[in-house]
Amino acid sequence: SADFFAPELAGAFIGADPGAVAEHLGNEPCALLNCGADATCLAGVCVCGSGMFGSFCSMAGPPPVLNSVRRNTIAVASNGSDSDVCGSIYDPCATVQQALDHSFWESQRRSAQQASSHLKEDDRMRILLLEGTMSGPRNTHLTLHGNSVHITSVRGPEWSTIDCSGNGVTWGALIARGESVAVSVSWLALRKCLNEAQLHRA
Repeated sequence: SADFFAPELAGAFIGADPGAVAEHLGNEPCALLNCGADATCLAGVCVCGSGMFGSFCSMAGPPPVLNSVRRNTIAVASNGSDSDVCGSIYDPCATVQQALDHSFWESQRRSAQQASSHLKEDDRMRILLLEGTMSGPRNTHLTLHGNSVHITSVRGPEWSTIDCSGNGVTWGALIARGESVAVSVSWLALRKCLNEAQLHRA
């Protein structure tokens, strides 16, 4: 169906073309960043206010108490439940945004541990969609926090869909804030989804 492909998808792949936003906002470094109401942009870098964290100052602190088990994959299912400890296959989160929020704090812990131990490892977090269709608040219009993350599915696009249309007709945002080369999306179906670059073109 044609509604599974954004009208300008060939020129604005998700997470792969941050320059597409710059093209439409000019060359001012801070024009590329949405640092939020509690931060200031200086020379293309978000300087967070008190209690805010992340490359885009999009996460409010304090950091939660993390599961004692380190993980690089956070599972999401429509019948899951959002909580401070969700994310396993047996206890998936209910929304993609909850998984993204968890992935940020988990990546911060891993970065600190690597710095203290001088160990190198892949820091990319994976958001794994189980079978079903994800739609509505906190599954679309997503806020990314600057950590490296890959959004994918367990069985492929025939089984896992993110539907960005609230009414089946209009196009909606998949990623509304924080899109960068640090994020990738693959192996799932996207229905009527626009990326951040396309939102700025609209």
